[in-house]
Amino acid sequence: MRFRLSATLLGKRDMRLFLAAQGLDSLAIGVAGVALPWLVLSEGHSVGFAGLVYPVTIVPFVVFGLPAGALGDRLPWRRVMYASHAVQAAASASIPLWALTGPPPVALVLTAGFVVGSGRVFADAAAFGAVASVVGPENFTRGQSALSAVWSVGFLAGPAIAGLLVAAIGPSFAIAAEASALVLAAALIAAVRTGRAEPATRPAGSQDVGAGLRFIRRDPAVRIFIVTSFCFALVTAGAVGLEIPLLRNTIGLSSTETGWTLALGALTGTATSLATNRLAQRVRPSILCLAGMMLAAAALAALATATTLPAAVLTFMAYSGLSWLLSTMFISERQRRAPADLQARVGIAGRMLLLGAVAAGSAVATALAGKAGIRATYLAMTASAAVITVAVGFPLVRRAGAR
Repeated sequence: MRFRLSATLLGKRDMRLFLAAQGLDSLAIGVAGVALPWLVLSEGHSVGFAGLVYPVTIVPFVVFGLPAGALGDRLPWRRVMYASHAVQAAASASIPLWALTGPPPVALVLTAGFVVGSGRVFADAAAFGAVASVVGPENFTRGQSALSAVWSVGFLAGPAIAGLLVAAIGPSFAIAAEASALVLAAALIAAVRTGRAEPATRPAGSQDVGAGLRFIRRDPAVRIFIVTSFCFALVTAGAVGLEIPLLRNTIGLSSTETGWTLALGALTGTATSLATNRLAQRVRPSILCLAGMMLAAAALAALATATTLPAAVLTFMAYSGLSWLLSTMFISERQRRAPADLQARVGIAGRMLLLGAVAAGSAVATALAGKAGIRATYLAMTASAAVITVAVGFPLVRRAGAR
């Protein structure tokens, strides 16, 4: 059965609750993305420690990705997401609670980041099945565009809120906003009526944790999109992990200016996400991905050389918008080809591979920044992105075929 987007995502109470919960989840990520590295830097720790915050939150996708996908295909998505958000809220609340007695140690910051990231793995796995069951595989690009737009709205508000809170009450207590957003997300999921008892899918083989990876390996179109996204993420991941040190230490922005810079980048991401479905209807997905990669490399170079607030804002907006375009397209091209009973496993397996590349790339970039400096690291990522675009992007256009 075909569903229209208005009837499936916005017209149903349960999906409005689901999208609101997803928006709060992304807001929590946006708050933590500013407050946690800022906390590490404000306590006098190195750029290397601050750069570790981001990869620590995504390593759980590599560790728990496959079992989370199997669980997401076997259990009701509502139950999985509710429990995941509750665990995330408890972990993030540990930092402001510790701050009542003194500065939180780096070990607590990294541990809390890992636990929050672990909860996000299971919530994300369940979310793939939730979207696919509503809009259908043939409409996944439209559904993913709407979901990406909701996420980018959260990333718009999160950094702005974090910047203001860091300036007003300090980075440790700013994390309370992350915990509060996750509590609200859990409450919204708990209010959803559908998905309380029915499993996402019913095949007997739903516990096969490797089924998602096997599907990716066997489907040529999915495989080439996965390889392309993996390689591009591997060489550009440091741009996210080092964005706070770049804006704070290298360009010299305040916490408020940094928050608004990230928020405006997310605003561009919102607009891009909403336009992606229309673009994908006019331009072949593989060509759209290639163009996005080429422009993203150029935007990364401009960001590497930015020295003023206006330059930082404009270049970050461009890079953020292109990143959201690529993310939406890569996910959509993967998920619309996946069968209904493998949505969670294929989705989380793809995300596991992608974020494995992000974790590795962030770690390498962090180490390089400690030795060569942040600007030099961004320029190295730019050159690597250009090489990957030529080496992998053009084969994508030749091999992925028409949409």
